[in-house]
Amino acid sequence: MILTTRLSDARKYASADLRDTERKKLFFRLDGLDTDSAVDLILEASDIEERGPETIRQAIQIANALDFHPLALNAASSLIRSAVYSLVEYADALDTRLAQKELLETESEQARYLKVSTTFEVSADSLKSLASTDPTAEAALALLDILGFMHHQDVSEDIFVRAWEHEESVLSEFEGKDEDGDIEHLTAWHVTQSRSIFSPLPPAGRIQLFRKARALLGRLSLVSLERTRNYLSLHLLVHTWARERVLHPGKAWTAVASMLALSARGSMYWQPFTEQIVRHCKANFSTWQKNMTPEPWGLCRIWNIHAWQMARTDDMERLPICLELVSQAETLSFDQFEQSPVATAKHLLGNAYRNDDQPTEAIKILEQVVKVQENRLRKDHPSRTSAQHDLANAYRGVGRLAGSIAILEDVVAMQEWLPKDHPDRLESQCSLAIAYAVDGRITEAVEILEHVVKMQEMLSEGHDRRLAFQHELASVYQDNGRITEAIEILEHVVKMKEGLPEGDHGLLASQHELARAYWGNNQTRKAMELLEHVVMIEQQTLRNNDPFRVISVDLLARIRKEEDGLDDDEQYEDGELSEDGYEDSSSDRSSTGWENAELLARIKKEKAGYDDDCDKQYEGDDEDESNVEHEDEAINECKDEEYPNQDPTGSETSDSVTKQFGHRTIELVLRSRHTQQGDCR
Repeated sequence: MILTTRLSDARKYASADLRDTERKKLFFRLDGLDTDSAVDLILEASDIEERGPETIRQAIQIANALDFHPLALNAASSLIRSAVYSLVEYADALDTRLAQKELLETESEQARYLKVSTTFEVSADSLKSLASTDPTAEAALALLDILGFMHHQDVSEDIFVRAWEHEESVLSEFEGKDEDGDIEHLTAWHVTQSRSIFSPLPPAGRIQLFRKARALLGRLSLVSLERTRNYLSLHLLVHTWARERVLHPGKAWTAVASMLALSARGSMYWQPFTEQIVRHCKANFSTWQKNMTPEPWGLCRIWNIHAWQMARTDDMERLPICLELVSQAETLSFDQFEQSPVATAKHLLGNAYRNDDQPTEAIKILEQVVKVQENRLRKDHPSRTSAQHDLANAYRGVGRLAGSIAILEDVVAMQEWLPKDHPDRLESQCSLAIAYAVDGRITEAVEILEHVVKMQEMLSEGHDRRLAFQHELASVYQDNGRITEAIEILEHVVKMKEGLPEGDHGLLASQHELARAYWGNNQTRKAMELLEHVVMIEQQTLRNNDPFRVISVDLLARIRKEEDGLDDDEQYEDGELSEDGYEDSSSDRSSTGWENAELLARIKKEKAGYDDDCDKQYEGDDEDESNVEHEDEAINECKDEEYPNQDPTGSETSDSVTKQFGHRTIELVLRSRHTQQGDCR
């Protein structure tokens, strides 16, 4: 394995050369080009044909000043080729810049890269000199200012175009309206920030100006262009320099953040471009600093959109942005509004904790959200039922089935006013059916899921939501002994998903479930081949302790054990089975119940720790909850006595705690990158 770095002191981490008697470090410093190669590069890239002694001397002067770095030499040549500078003029301009930085005689690694950045500054100087008379040069400087606050690769023209097109929708809907306390929509303020990037021309005019500016930066070798996809990218050195040179970073950051939120069309749902947007949202957040102080309501609305877009890709890095969103929301004044921005932000945070496999924290946060919304919103308000839905699923995730079912039954009842085929209503019914199935109420689960699947028949065969509900019905059919019907449905679902990436969570979940159905139908070889594929992909895409990966390895080990004819007390020597073996209390292969001692212990520990924390917090507190008048009291309440709580000692059977993991689909499939509206609304 070869690693590259710009840190010269990284030598101490290099391995020793075992073939060398002196055990020298396997560390090599890669210097710039040799003199002849550097001169050839400058003169050829500059389109200079004359190779006289004076020309050679000037080229060597430039190469020396830039430490023979190919990227810097190429950028310098672009300016000379564009006739902005002659060879001698560029050498003089470069010397002036370097002298200002007192870098001519320094030899440190940092100085070397500062020298490289100097050639970029000379390019920027040439743009500044033209900006007063050339709108394209002015736009190129503006574009350069914002690129440092996006990801350095694959900056698509479409990102800008979508934002400009969505501006009018925002203005027509929200301009002139009073603040309403809802952070789930953008406002005219975001349009103003986004428009500060370029002159406020009509969208068609801005597109043309953007393309001209992009082409100019490309001619100066500050960006590279991929014309087939209309993408531009920056070398990391250029990207860092572009951000550090900005005089007003807070203004530039806010403009980019607003533009990205507008480019997502102000939506919390998955869209075909969501994955493209997310990488830039993450890069934008990573460059945010505390001293950047955009308007607080506007910032909360930006981060709300960014975090939801990250949620739609199951991005594991969305927890920090959710924490900052909550912190920012808590500074807002919103007592006069129906909606609580803190509750909205904490709803996102709770789901981020769930995604990060922190169920105890998720439940605490989601219970706070539900409590606040019970005090502020009507029973059938979508925000209230959405938070209750997610809390119920979090309860189910740690085996608290009684509480989960009680909440979901309430939610389903509250949503009866929605159309029968409304996505939110069907999702809640599906979640209730899963909870019933995990609780052993198979007949009720089948009845609900058959209704849900029927309601989706108007959708196309390959629609993600339709496939997700079919998957869940097939899982429950297995629990009900209807293996043949389950296989027929799952084979159809897997076929419809064949175009998805191999690592798609929804596809893996369906393949896993189909393998389980094959095994239940005595098609052991087919089950083993399919599950081996699932395990291989999950090893590449999931954490070692991910519950779904544990399930797949567990099931594959059981199938192999049967295929190889091992006795019940025999185990594989290669570690495929746990040290404690497997305690399969059911002989029915179609059962979703499985045992893993380590994971069960973690689940029970999470449950017990959560309830112990609640009991300590409420020890000796007899205050009637109905007397809570202020939100700061309600927001910190931990225990929700309206719904039955689970005995932390584990009074529910271990099978009911773990059986739910067989229903791994509705959250994975509906929250996957191909979802438009998901369980994690």
